[in-house]
Parts: sequence; structure tokens; C-alpha cells
Amino acid sequence: MHRWLVCGWVLVALAACGGGKASSASGDDAGSDAPAAGSDAGTDDGSAPAGAPPVGLCRDGWCWVYPRPQGNVLQSIWGSSATDVWALGDHSTLLHFDGSSWKAHATDGVVWGAGGGTLWGSGPNDVWAAVTSRAGDALHWDGTSWKSTATGTFDVIGGTAANDVWAYDFHAETTLQWDGASWQSRGLPAPNWRSIAFGGATGITLTISINGGIAKRVGNAWGIIDAGSHPANAAAIVDGSHVVLAQDTGVVPRSAYGSAPSGTRRHSTTTMWTRWAEPPTATSGSCRAT
Repeated sequence: MHRWLVCGWVLVALAACGGGKASSASGDDAGSDAPAAGSDAGTDDGSAPAGAPPVGLCRDGWCWVYPRPQGNVLQSIWGSSATDVWALGDHSTLLHFDGSSWKAHATDGVVWGAGGGTLWGSGPNDVWAAVTSRAGDALHWDGTSWKSTATGTFDVIGGTAANDVWAYDFHAETTLQWDGASWQSRGLPAPNWRSIAFGGATGITLTISINGGIAKRVGNAWGIIDAGSHPANAAAIVDGSHVVLAQDTGVVPRSAYGSAPSGTRRHSTTTMWTRWAEPPTATSGSCRAT
């Protein structure tokens, strides 16, 4: 299972999948003329009249011609292996890469616009998507199709196991846990806490706040490890003791703990923070974690 902190300087290299912020397979395989396979593909046959340009991914009778395979900005990516990679993007985009090409999937009628959304999974038959639609949804992939499991203003999702999945509802201002059967409200680690990541390891559930705070689930309550000293807008929880934060250029943190320099990357072992330098090829841009 792979975890990535995906920032603008990475996505530039993946621009072939559209919008300058997407990932794709190499070559035209990513824009295969073939339709998505399976009952949940949610695409048309993708065929084009003689003499027409080749098409990419199709939905509702419309097919991408340029760029191919599609042009919607991607917001999050997650994979269990090199042949099982999911990407979530703007305008109800859910794509799957099987090692050779990308295919579009239906979203159980859930529609969303631009911005927001994250992916997380415990395995190829247990993948979650949090999307900021009109009502908001937590979508679940069971190996066959995507289904909506809850509505709310979700913009982040993560977990440690199939029965320990967490989401943050920023309008209701609460965290929710999927226990393997249903969603349960679990409250916030502290007042005004806004989670930007969930994760950890078996028996260790962590959440990170937009202020860089770290909280750990202890029994039926949250315990605070760091109240928030490094504002960020993206985080990746590597395991139960390592966390990486990132902050965009120009981000105005919601913080009562001071500010951090633009373009900052910080790493924590949950006992101390270390600042990491920007990669030599870095450019400003948005950061997402998955």
C-alpha cells in the first residue's frame, strides 16, 4: 500500500492526464479509445465515426478528444499496487488504472464540482472517496462498484483498516468513524479542530489538523500529542509515528499558533518536528495528501 504527499511540483510531471494536475499512463494507453469495462464503468462505447479524431474517456454520450484520456483536474490518488490505482478529480471524475490504461467509473449518482476530495483504501476491494458535492458524500468501492454510504460536507478521509475509517465533516464540525457497518460521530480532538488527514497503523489512529496539530485516538476519546504549531494545508500520515506536513505558497493558515514560511515541508516522529527543504525542482502549487 502506498501513501503520497502530492503537490503541484509533482503534478506538473503528470500533466498528460489533463488540466496540468493529473496523473496518466505513459503514451496514448492512458487515452485508450476503448470504453471502460465492467457494469460500473459509466461510459459509452467510445466509438467515433470514420475520419473523426480518436477519443479518450467517455461519459453520458460525451467523449474527450483533447486532452486524452480526460481533462478534469485530479485532486487525489491512491493505489494498492502498480496495477490498482484510483484517481479522484473534479466534476464527478473517478478513474482506475489497471497497469495499462485508465477507465472511468460511475459514482452512484453522486455529482460534485471542482475542488476538494480525497481517496484512501485498505486494499483493492476496500477503497473510500470523500467528495464535496452539494450534500457531500463518502463513497465506497467494494471491488465491484462505488456506492454512497453517507452524506455530509466531507473533504478528507483515511484510516488504518476496513473497520477503522475516518472522515471529517467540516460543516457539522465533527469526525466520523466507519466501524465496518455504519458511520458513527466521534467528536473533535479539540474545539475548532479541522482535520486534514487521518491514518496511522494497526491499533494507532492519528489525525492532523490544519494547524499542524496531532491527535491520537485513545480508547473512546482523542488525546492531543501536538496542539498545533506548524500550519499546513496538506498532510501525509506515513505510519503510527511519522507524519509529513506541507504548506502552499500564499496559504493563509487558520492558526492561533503563529505562521510557517511559504512552501514549508515538515516531518514529525510525533515527538519532534524537522523541517525539510524544498525539492530542487519544486514550483509553487497546491498540495494534497493521500
